[in-house]
Amino acid sequence: MNLPKDQIKLEIESDCGPRPAERVIRRVLTGGYDLVIKNVEGRTQRKGFKAIDMELLRKCPCPVWLCRPIERTHTDIRVAVAIDPETDAASTYDLAIRLLRWARVLADSCSGTLHVISCWDYDVDEYLRRHFPLSASEEELDQATEAARSQHRSKLDVLIRASGIGGDIQVHHVIAHPDNYIPLLIDEEKLDLLVMGTVGRAGIPGFIMGNTAENILQKVSCSLLALKPSDFESPIKI
Repeated sequence: MNLPKDQIKLEIESDCGPRPAERVIRRVLTGGYDLVIKNVEGRTQRKGFKAIDMELLRKCPCPVWLCRPIERTHTDIRVAVAIDPETDAASTYDLAIRLLRWARVLADSCSGTLHVISCWDYDVDEYLRRHFPLSASEEELDQATEAARSQHRSKLDVLIRASGIGGDIQVHHVIAHPDNYIPLLIDEEKLDLLVMGTVGRAGIPGFIMGNTAENILQKVSCSLLALKPSDFESPIKI
């Protein structure tokens, strides 16, 4: 990207030593920084992220933007956001709203189209076994599945309205495992940037990201902007 020199204001500080991810996180904590931007570690063509990047994603308190090379012009860059509308806690609801708003701003500065991805991944067979007799008709089973899909989509629509975003929105709402579907959709739609949340898990030292998020991050081939809940506390201390 060509920027005029008067728009490039940089303060350069150097640091070196062991455990680079921890050093970055401590700098974030002491400096109160709002965003970490970093090139993807290792070969940028490979899917997933390596050790330093994953440590930042797990433990850095501020949003982390991991960049891969993008060959498109800026106005053609395609932005997507992954949303889980099953938000019971206030912090996860707030995270979903922030994800939508950040993604909308980025999409507006790029192609203008925001891809919203949401998978309703409940166990249909388990639900039916618990709530319907074995003699239930195909029509009853179809109605139950459609009711679940409609409820999940309604929650997603409520979140989108609550975020206040507008513009060109393309919703991908499917029954699928998100850790399988999202990487496939990124490749099929040739998406350049995924915005998603990583939800902290209290009481599990060294493992503070949900299994689904971990699996997605090992498969995606695009750049990533990852946000955490507002009440997240990094295990790294100053």
